[in-house]
Amino acid sequence: SPAWAASTIDTVRARGYINCGVADNAPGFSEVDAEGRWRGLDVEFCSALAAAIFADKSAVKFRALQAADRFKSLQEGEIDVLLRVTAWTLSRDSDLGARFTAPLFYDGQGFLVPRNHAVSSVLELSGASICVLPGGSGERAVSEFFTRTKMRYQLVTSPRWEDLVKAYAAGGCTALTGDLSLLASQRSRMGKPAEHALLAETIAKEPLGPYVKAGDEAWFTVVRWTI
Repeated sequence: SPAWAASTIDTVRARGYINCGVADNAPGFSEVDAEGRWRGLDVEFCSALAAAIFADKSAVKFRALQAADRFKSLQEGEIDVLLRVTAWTLSRDSDLGARFTAPLFYDGQGFLVPRNHAVSSVLELSGASICVLPGGSGERAVSEFFTRTKMRYQLVTSPRWEDLVKAYAAGGCTALTGDLSLLASQRSRMGKPAEHALLAETIAKEPLGPYVKAGDEAWFTVVRWTI
């Protein structure tokens, strides 16, 4: 039998819809609106994928995933395609049995700072405390950048993004770091958005797009060409 005989696309066709892994609160990418409908770029992509396979953009179900569970859900077949504002990295392609298809959105890791700190460049953050999610590409990028530029820094970490935002808002750190799209969204929801500034520079490239299981060429091809 050809290697693609048991492809995900056969499973999807037999089921009659796609299971799409997304975030449940990522404005601009995936969130449920006031009328209970999914909205955002990741949502539109999954609808396009359903249209490509079934000629019906509604033949898709969305599964809200936590960041820590997303690749496990893909490997265990709970979802057919993973978006969830997920960036392309070497370790994810090589260690997690997943394969990045193509960039859907080009993002970058940046910094959000209070305007009253009078900071206009990342090169002015020497000695700063940085709020960052622990153990991921974001923390690694901060460490590499500050080491390379020979600047002092202190990390303030929490496994929950909401707790990091609270720490930043309460003055517990000088800057909040993450994807610029996420930081822009977070700033828009603050009490006084104009009092916070996004620094222009990025310290890491974050191309975002769909992941599929490694080794499934037929499904990989369908997802990539839908982009």
